[in-house]
Amino acid sequence: MYVQDKAWNTWSCSITVSNIDKTVPVCTWWTPSAAYVRSGTAWTVVLTCTDGVWISTNALSASDITLSNAYVILSNASVGWSATSRTFTFTYTWKAWSNGTVTFTLPANKVYDTANNAAATKTSSAVTVDTTAPTITITQANASDWKTSKTVSASANEWTLTMSEWTSTTCDSSRTFTTYASKTYSSESDNGKYICYRAVDAAWNTTYKLSAKVEKIDTTKPSCTWWSPSPTYVKAWATWSITITCVDNWAWVSTTSLGTWDFTLSVANLKINSVTAWG
Repeated sequence: MYVQDKAWNTWSCSITVSNIDKTVPVCTWWTPSAAYVRSGTAWTVVLTCTDGVWISTNALSASDITLSNAYVILSNASVGWSATSRTFTFTYTWKAWSNGTVTFTLPANKVYDTANNAAATKTSSAVTVDTTAPTITITQANASDWKTSKTVSASANEWTLTMSEWTSTTCDSSRTFTTYASKTYSSESDNGKYICYRAVDAAWNTTYKLSAKVEKIDTTKPSCTWWSPSPTYVKAWATWSITITCVDNWAWVSTTSLGTWDFTLSVANLKINSVTAWG
């Protein structure tokens, strides 16, 4: 640029134009890392907007964000600014009250920089809201049956199943849980035990379920003793009685009658005429 008078004297100068900004702010969403969230629980979602110069300090409100699920409640944002990265973060608290998916959308022309460049529309990835707790199925032998061993197993319809074994009927978060495994009990000392199962799904919905009591495990064999006539001698061809008594500490001794063929005799011409059993 120059200026010239009538005498042709010339004066020149230059003008530098700066701070021209045509770059719009770039916004991204952060949603919970899990693909599922639990209904009724408070979660956070973060909108981050970055610009090479400056972003307007007008804070977004919850009403500025478009939600895809009518059962989601979004609270006002807290705002953070990083001068180093020229970044604003808007952190929202939200709750959902129904199954389904939800996305968060920043409409266009809601975030702008000092040159009035407006950020484009930005929609978050979808998050699934899960209100349904897992189901636990327990498979266990009939408690009323006497057995030498009993197996207790369980399954869950989704995600993670763990277990806690003890003699208490308490089955809640106060227990200490370990990795699930099918459990076979084969000792009489196992009688009286329970297993508390816990299933947790991807949204942290949790179910607890208690097994029936482990009982009537019997590994002790019946103890049998003989009773024979008190004289050590008996008369030939006479009829005498001899008794075998079998006792069990836990279960009933089988009432199946013994037969004459079940006994071994040490004298060939000795005969057992009949056997009578009672209990």
